[in-house]
Amino acid sequence: MTTLHSIAGPLAAVGVLGTVHMALYKAALRRLDRDLIPASAMPRVRWWSAHVSGALTVTTALAVVGLLGLLAT
Repeated sequence: MTTLHSIAGPLAAVGVLGTVHMALYKAALRRLDRDLIPASAMPRVRWWSAHVSGALTVTTALAVVGLLGLLAT
């Protein structure tokens, strides 16, 4: 059980922090004025616009798995 607890704690922390970060980033992308973004940064903005929902799903899953692991110990 100690091994599960030592893995679940950091997993839950990373998942929760990632979920909060991706939710804020997704909200920021909705209000983004693309005309103000430099052309050199646009490929990165387009990539994140396409992948932020997937990243949010993964981080939420990590948080849930980590929290379930903590509850199991």
